[in-house]
Amino acid sequence: DAPDPDVRRVVVEAAASLAVPARRDGRAVDVVRARVLAHKTPLGERMALVRLLGSTGSERASALLLSLITRPGVALRVAVIEALTRLGASSEKLDVALLSALDDNAAEVRMAAAHALARVGGAKASAELLLRLRDAGRQDRLALGIAVSGAVARSERDELAPRIVALLGPASSATRDALIESLGRLSGPRALAALNRLAENVDPNDRRKVAEVLGGRAKAEAPLLRLARDPQGAVRANAVWSLGSATRWSAKAAKALRHALDDTDSMVKANAAAALSRLALRGAELPDGV
Repeated sequence: DAPDPDVRRVVVEAAASLAVPARRDGRAVDVVRARVLAHKTPLGERMALVRLLGSTGSERASALLLSLITRPGVALRVAVIEALTRLGASSEKLDVALLSALDDNAAEVRMAAAHALARVGGAKASAELLLRLRDAGRQDRLALGIAVSGAVARSERDELAPRIVALLGPASSATRDALIESLGRLSGPRALAALNRLAENVDPNDRRKVAEVLGGRAKAEAPLLRLARDPQGAVRANAVWSLGSATRWSAKAAKALRHALDDTDSMVKANAAAALSRLALRGAELPDGV
């Protein structure tokens, strides 16, 4: 309540640094509600209050922040979206608000909304994002691709895999990477089948991305072993790195990594050595001569 707005702002920033969303402390919501909504509150102070709300972990903070998401001021709207992301709670109302923010006139707000949807978007968001991505203009596809990759993974809806594959046709390189990332984050059989097909795609960039997203995935050893013999060095490098994240260790994978240590590509060699090191730390028995 100090008369100096700079003092009040620093106090709020200190409170935000002490708050931890996981502790779910909603006391700050009641303390700052009137001030954060007041039009006379200076922008710097209001943004500090918004960041504090994002640190509370409180459901009541989410409702208050959602009431601010369309307020004037690009910096304020971005701060509100980032605070909602920090809260970490998904809801249908949040999906609707963030999807609406993807249509904002300011590119900064659209990108903030995309990253927020990637982190906290729910089932409603994932289906809507795929529809939008199908019809989006080129300037919007990157933001939508970012949003899709996280929202689809959180929805855990393997039935979305065919729709993602259908979107790969007209997608540019950055968007293709985001869509393949989405497939890699779905754990069902349809997504794995789609990744297996993409692992044999003529486009080396698709094979490179598939080799990356297969890391740590069950039943991924067979396609990774094929990709570890790929003619493109970048594909082989990603494949041998992912073999080091294998959920099950086999003699075939050990042989592939041992062979990769003698690869003509320096990145493949480095990734093979790193993969073997990670496996050794997990107690795997390394092949002879390593």
